[in-house]
Amino acid sequence: MGSTTKVLNANRLKIGISIFDVMPYDKAAERMTYVHRALESGQLQVYEYELEVEGQIHYEEARLIREHVTFVTQWLH
Repeated sequence: MGSTTKVLNANRLKIGISIFDVMPYDKAAERMTYVHRALESGQLQVYEYELEVEGQIHYEEARLIREHVTFVTQWLH
């Protein structure tokens, strides 16, 4: 029993694209704060946020962890 998740700016998702191109500036800046924390600390970073997609508010949780010195993996729930 799965559900379909709508993606913000799905037509812009490509390898190498900036998060600032697919998310509102304030949400992208917040995400990058947690990316930097994950890179610097090596610790799992978890935070919750709201995101409006097609007029509906979605409540999400992001989990970010450093995989390499310059690479962060993200899970969304």
